[in-house]
Amino acid sequence: ERGLDGMYISSFDPFISEYVPLQDNHRFYLSNFTGSMAEVLVPLKGRVRLYVDGRYHEQADLEVDDTDVEVMKIGADGSTTEELVKDVRKLGIKRLGYESDRTTLTYLKRLSAAASEAVPVAVGELAALIEFEALPALKEVQLIAREFRGRDTLEKTRSIFSNEKQALFLTALDSIAWITNCRGYHLPFLSSFYAKALVTKEKVYVYVTPETPISAKAKKEYGLEFISIPFNEVATHLEQLQNTLHFNDVMFDPGMINSADFGMLMKVFGMEMLVEKHGGLYDYQSIKEPVELKP
Repeated sequence: ERGLDGMYISSFDPFISEYVPLQDNHRFYLSNFTGSMAEVLVPLKGRVRLYVDGRYHEQADLEVDDTDVEVMKIGADGSTTEELVKDVRKLGIKRLGYESDRTTLTYLKRLSAAASEAVPVAVGELAALIEFEALPALKEVQLIAREFRGRDTLEKTRSIFSNEKQALFLTALDSIAWITNCRGYHLPFLSSFYAKALVTKEKVYVYVTPETPISAKAKKEYGLEFISIPFNEVATHLEQLQNTLHFNDVMFDPGMINSADFGMLMKVFGMEMLVEKHGGLYDYQSIKEPVELKP
Protein backbone atom coordinates (compact mmCIF):
# COMPACT_ATOMS: atom_id res chain seq x y z
CA GLU A 1 0.00 0.00 0.00
CA ARG A 2 2.87 2.38 0.73
CA GLY A 3 4.95 1.28 -2.24
CA LEU A 4 7.88 0.30 -0.03
CA ASP A 5 10.80 -1.87 -1.15
CA GLY A 6 11.80 -2.65 2.42
CA MET A 7 11.30 -1.76 6.08
CA TYR A 8 13.79 -1.00 8.85
CA ILE A 9 12.90 -2.04 12.41
CA SER A 10 15.05 -1.07 15.38
CA SER A 11 15.30 -2.62 18.83
CA PHE A 12 14.31 0.66 20.47
CA ASP A 13 11.18 2.02 22.07
CA PRO A 14 10.22 5.70 21.55
CA PHE A 15 12.75 6.70 24.24
CA ILE A 16 15.64 4.94 22.47
CA SER A 17 16.08 2.56 25.41
CA GLU A 18 18.47 -0.37 25.16
CA TYR A 19 16.48 -2.66 27.45
CA VAL A 20 12.95 -2.72 26.09
CA PRO A 21 10.18 -4.99 27.43
CA LEU A 22 9.48 -7.69 24.87
CA GLN A 23 5.84 -6.58 24.70
CA ASP A 24 7.07 -3.25 23.32
CA ASN A 25 9.96 -4.55 21.20
CA HIS A 26 8.82 -4.55 17.59
CA ARG A 27 11.98 -6.32 16.43
CA PHE A 28 11.07 -9.28 18.67
CA TYR A 29 7.69 -9.72 16.97
CA LEU A 30 9.34 -9.96 13.56
CA SER A 31 12.29 -12.18 14.50
CA ASN A 32 11.59 -13.89 17.85
CA PHE A 33 15.06 -12.72 18.96
CA THR A 34 15.06 -11.65 22.63
CA GLY A 35 18.52 -10.07 22.92
CA SER A 36 18.78 -6.42 23.92
CA MET A 37 20.33 -5.10 20.70
CA ALA A 38 19.91 -6.03 17.02
CA GLU A 39 18.64 -4.50 13.81
CA VAL A 40 16.05 -5.84 11.36
CA LEU A 41 15.69 -5.24 7.64
CA VAL A 42 12.54 -6.55 5.97
CA PRO A 43 13.02 -6.68 2.18
CA LEU A 44 10.04 -6.85 -0.15
CA LYS A 45 11.21 -10.29 -1.27
CA GLY A 46 13.11 -12.92 0.67
CA ARG A 47 13.69 -13.56 4.35
CA VAL A 48 13.74 -11.03 7.17
CA ARG A 49 17.35 -10.07 7.96
CA LEU A 50 18.40 -9.92 11.62
CA TYR A 51 21.75 -8.17 12.23
CA VAL A 52 23.55 -9.18 15.44
CA ASP A 53 27.07 -8.64 16.76
CA GLY A 54 29.30 -11.28 18.32
CA ARG A 55 27.52 -11.25 21.66
CA TYR A 56 24.41 -12.73 20.12
CA HIS A 57 25.49 -15.10 17.34
CA GLU A 58 24.60 -18.30 19.19
CA GLN A 59 21.48 -16.86 20.85
CA ALA A 60 20.10 -15.71 17.51
CA ASP A 61 20.62 -19.15 15.96
CA LEU A 62 18.73 -20.76 18.84
CA GLU A 63 15.79 -18.35 18.84
CA VAL A 64 14.93 -17.53 15.24
CA ASP A 65 13.21 -19.68 12.63
CA ASP A 66 15.69 -19.71 9.77
CA THR A 67 12.97 -20.44 7.23
CA ASP A 68 11.71 -16.89 7.79
CA VAL A 69 14.69 -15.06 9.30
CA GLU A 70 18.29 -14.92 8.11
CA VAL A 71 20.79 -14.18 10.88
CA MET A 72 23.42 -11.71 9.67
CA LYS A 73 26.38 -12.32 11.99
CA ILE A 74 28.60 -9.27 12.26
CA GLY A 75 32.22 -9.75 13.32
CA ALA A 76 34.32 -7.71 15.71
CA ASP A 77 35.65 -5.56 12.87
CA GLY A 78 32.17 -4.50 11.68
CA SER A 79 28.93 -3.05 12.98
CA THR A 80 25.29 -3.94 12.55
CA THR A 81 24.60 -0.43 11.31
CA GLU A 82 27.27 -0.53 8.60
CA GLU A 83 26.17 -3.94 7.31
CA LEU A 84 22.47 -3.08 7.26
CA VAL A 85 23.14 0.16 5.37
CA LYS A 86 25.31 -1.75 2.88
CA ASP A 87 22.51 -4.25 2.32
CA VAL A 88 19.99 -1.49 1.67
CA ARG A 89 22.20 -0.50 -1.26
CA LYS A 90 22.98 -4.07 -2.38
CA LEU A 91 19.31 -5.08 -2.41
CA GLY A 92 18.40 -2.01 -4.42
CA ILE A 93 15.92 -0.74 -1.86
CA LYS A 94 14.71 2.61 -3.13
CA ARG A 95 11.79 3.36 -0.80
CA LEU A 96 12.68 2.28 2.72
CA GLY A 97 10.10 2.48 5.48
CA TYR A 98 11.02 3.19 9.09
CA GLU A 99 9.17 3.78 12.36
CA SER A 100 9.63 7.48 13.01
CA ASP A 101 9.10 7.15 16.77
CA ARG A 102 11.69 4.36 17.12
CA THR A 103 14.46 5.49 14.78
CA THR A 104 17.05 7.99 15.98
CA LEU A 105 17.74 11.11 13.99
CA THR A 106 21.37 10.02 13.55
CA TYR A 107 20.35 6.59 12.21
CA LEU A 108 17.76 8.12 9.91
CA LYS A 109 20.49 10.18 8.25
CA ARG A 110 22.38 6.96 7.50
CA LEU A 111 19.29 5.26 6.06
CA SER A 112 18.42 8.30 3.98
CA ALA A 113 21.89 8.26 2.43
CA ALA A 114 21.51 4.57 1.46
CA ALA A 115 17.97 4.57 0.07
CA SER A 116 16.53 6.94 -2.50
CA GLU A 117 13.72 7.78 -0.08
CA ALA A 118 13.18 7.04 3.61
CA VAL A 119 9.45 6.85 4.25
CA PRO A 120 8.21 7.40 7.83
CA VAL A 121 5.62 4.97 9.12
CA ALA A 122 3.22 6.80 11.43
CA VAL A 123 3.13 6.09 15.14
CA GLY A 124 0.90 3.08 15.73
CA GLU A 125 0.66 2.13 12.05
CA LEU A 126 2.52 -1.13 12.59
CA ALA A 127 0.14 -1.99 15.43
CA ALA A 128 -2.63 -2.23 12.86
CA LEU A 129 -0.82 -5.25 11.38
CA ILE A 130 0.70 -6.85 14.47
CA GLU A 131 -1.14 -7.50 17.72
CA PHE A 132 1.30 -6.20 20.32
CA GLU A 133 0.84 -7.21 23.95
CA ALA A 134 -0.07 -4.53 26.47
CA LEU A 135 2.56 -3.34 28.94
CA PRO A 136 1.94 -3.95 32.67
CA ALA A 137 0.63 -1.13 34.86
CA LEU A 138 3.32 1.44 35.63
CA LYS A 139 4.83 1.72 39.10
CA GLU A 140 4.69 5.00 41.00
CA VAL A 141 7.42 7.54 40.26
CA GLN A 142 9.14 8.37 43.52
CA LEU A 143 11.61 11.04 44.63
CA ILE A 144 14.92 9.72 45.97
CA ALA A 145 15.95 11.17 49.34
CA ARG A 146 18.86 13.61 49.21
CA GLU A 147 21.13 11.44 51.40
CA PHE A 148 21.14 8.80 48.66
CA ARG A 149 21.67 11.00 45.57
CA GLY A 150 23.28 14.33 46.45
CA ARG A 151 22.28 17.61 44.81
CA ASP A 152 18.72 18.74 44.21
CA THR A 153 17.42 19.29 40.69
CA LEU A 154 17.93 23.05 40.64
CA GLU A 155 21.49 22.72 41.92
CA LYS A 156 22.15 20.57 38.87
CA THR A 157 20.32 22.73 36.32
CA ARG A 158 21.92 25.95 37.58
CA SER A 159 25.36 24.40 37.08
CA ILE A 160 24.48 23.39 33.50
CA PHE A 161 22.74 26.45 32.03
CA SER A 162 24.22 29.93 31.91
CA ASN A 163 20.89 31.72 31.41
CA GLU A 164 17.13 31.23 31.38
CA LYS A 165 16.82 31.45 27.60
CA GLN A 166 18.41 28.04 27.12
CA ALA A 167 16.60 24.69 27.24
CA LEU A 168 17.35 21.03 26.60
CA PHE A 169 14.75 18.55 25.33
CA LEU A 170 15.31 15.09 26.78
CA THR A 171 13.94 11.65 26.02
CA ALA A 172 16.91 9.64 27.35
CA LEU A 173 15.27 8.03 30.37
CA ASP A 174 18.42 7.65 32.47
CA SER A 175 19.14 11.36 32.01
CA ILE A 176 15.60 12.28 33.03
CA ALA A 177 15.91 10.10 36.13
CA TRP A 178 19.21 11.79 37.00
CA ILE A 179 18.10 15.39 36.55
CA THR A 180 14.80 14.85 38.41
CA ASN A 181 16.22 12.60 41.16
CA CYS A 182 13.20 10.34 40.59
CA ARG A 183 12.87 6.63 39.91
CA GLY A 184 10.05 4.46 38.61
CA TYR A 185 11.42 1.05 37.57
CA HIS A 186 9.36 1.03 34.37
CA LEU A 187 11.88 -0.92 32.23
CA PRO A 188 13.78 -4.20 32.67
CA PHE A 189 17.03 -3.85 34.66
CA LEU A 190 16.57 -0.08 35.01
CA SER A 191 15.26 2.25 37.70
CA SER A 192 14.16 4.98 35.26
CA PHE A 193 10.61 5.89 34.27
CA TYR A 194 8.79 6.67 31.03
CA ALA A 195 8.85 10.42 30.41
CA LYS A 196 9.97 13.25 28.19
CA ALA A 197 11.34 16.49 29.59
CA LEU A 198 12.26 20.05 28.83
CA VAL A 199 15.11 21.08 31.10
CA THR A 200 15.71 24.76 31.86
CA LYS A 201 17.81 26.61 34.40
CA GLU A 202 14.96 27.20 36.84
CA LYS A 203 12.59 24.29 36.18
CA VAL A 204 12.35 20.84 34.65
CA TYR A 205 9.05 20.18 32.87
CA VAL A 206 8.43 16.44 33.01
CA TYR A 207 5.87 14.98 30.62
CA VAL A 208 4.27 11.70 31.68
CA THR A 209 1.15 9.93 30.47
CA PRO A 210 -2.06 10.23 32.52
CA GLU A 211 -1.64 6.55 33.48
CA THR A 212 1.68 7.25 35.24
CA PRO A 213 1.32 7.53 39.06
CA ILE A 214 3.48 10.24 40.65
CA SER A 215 4.21 10.29 44.39
CA ALA A 216 3.17 13.29 46.46
CA LYS A 217 6.82 14.07 47.32
CA ALA A 218 7.84 14.11 43.68
CA LYS A 219 4.97 16.46 42.80
CA LYS A 220 6.03 18.86 45.57
CA GLU A 221 9.74 18.89 44.76
CA TYR A 222 10.91 22.43 44.05
CA GLY A 223 12.11 22.84 40.47
CA LEU A 224 10.02 19.99 39.06
CA GLU A 225 6.69 20.23 37.27
CA PHE A 226 5.00 17.00 36.22
CA ILE A 227 2.60 17.43 33.30
CA SER A 228 0.26 14.45 32.83
CA ILE A 229 -0.82 14.48 29.19
CA PRO A 230 -0.72 12.07 26.23
CA PHE A 231 2.64 12.33 24.51
CA ASN A 232 0.98 13.52 21.30
CA GLU A 233 -0.02 16.69 23.18
CA VAL A 234 3.51 17.61 24.31
CA ALA A 235 3.97 19.92 21.32
CA THR A 236 1.04 22.08 22.43
CA HIS A 237 2.54 22.54 25.89
CA LEU A 238 5.97 23.33 24.44
CA GLU A 239 4.39 26.01 22.26
CA GLN A 240 2.80 27.55 25.36
CA LEU A 241 6.16 27.56 27.14
CA GLN A 242 7.88 29.18 24.17
CA ASN A 243 5.21 31.89 23.98
CA THR A 244 5.81 32.62 27.67
CA LEU A 245 9.54 32.06 28.23
CA HIS A 246 10.89 32.91 24.74
CA PHE A 247 13.83 30.52 24.54
CA ASN A 248 16.73 31.41 22.26
CA ASP A 249 18.36 27.98 22.13
CA VAL A 250 16.76 24.55 22.50
CA MET A 251 19.31 21.75 22.62
CA PHE A 252 18.82 18.07 21.79
CA ASP A 253 20.95 14.96 21.34
CA PRO A 254 20.59 13.64 17.75
CA GLY A 255 21.68 10.18 18.86
CA MET A 256 19.08 9.93 21.61
CA ILE A 257 16.00 11.49 20.05
CA ASN A 258 13.63 9.73 17.68
CA SER A 259 12.95 11.37 14.34
CA ALA A 260 9.28 12.00 15.17
CA ASP A 261 10.20 14.01 18.26
CA PHE A 262 12.79 15.94 16.25
CA GLY A 263 10.08 16.81 13.74
CA MET A 264 7.93 18.04 16.60
CA LEU A 265 10.75 20.28 17.87
CA MET A 266 11.22 21.76 14.40
CA LYS A 267 7.54 22.65 14.18
CA VAL A 268 7.48 24.21 17.65
CA PHE A 269 10.79 26.07 17.74
CA GLY A 270 12.03 26.26 14.15
CA MET A 271 15.31 24.87 12.88
CA GLU A 272 17.20 28.10 13.58
CA MET A 273 16.61 27.72 17.31
CA LEU A 274 17.61 24.06 17.61
CA VAL A 275 21.14 23.18 18.70
CA GLU A 276 22.68 19.71 18.53
CA LYS A 277 24.23 18.69 21.84
CA HIS A 278 25.81 15.29 21.36
CA GLY A 279 25.63 13.24 24.54
CA GLY A 280 22.93 15.35 26.13
CA LEU A 281 23.52 15.37 29.89
CA TYR A 282 25.89 12.41 29.99
CA ASP A 283 28.97 14.54 30.64
CA TYR A 284 27.25 15.92 33.73
CA GLN A 285 25.63 12.78 35.08
CA SER A 286 28.84 10.78 34.72
CA ILE A 287 30.36 12.87 37.54
CA LYS A 288 29.58 11.05 40.75
CA GLU A 289 28.10 12.85 43.74
CA PRO A 290 30.10 12.52 47.01
CA VAL A 291 27.31 10.41 48.57
CA GLU A 292 27.52 8.01 45.61
CA LEU A 293 31.20 7.38 46.32
CA LYS A 294 30.73 6.39 49.94
CA PRO A 295 31.39 2.70 50.64
